[in-house]
Amino acid sequence: PVHVTVTATDGSDPKASGVGETRCVLDPASPPASFAALAAGCAYTGSGADVTTDGAHTVYASSRDKSGNQELPISTSFKLDKTPPVVSV
Repeated sequence: PVHVTVTATDGSDPKASGVGETRCVLDPASPPASFAALAAGCAYTGSGADVTTDGAHTVYASSRDKSGNQELPISTSFKLDKTPPVVSV
């Protein structure tokens, strides 16, 4: 499996309001264009979660701070290959 963890920060300014909410999705039908396009919740925050399905995957995530400022979604992609090689002689 691949362990995925999503984290968010609101910069180093001590006056920043702090992260209010993080949303994420694995392998959506189409890339989300905004924070609002992501459903509430994120299974990969905190201690994260494992992805166990073979194939190419993309995780999208976005956060909103406590002042209501929203970032555009960012993504990362990875491939999980659990198929062993085949040797022939």
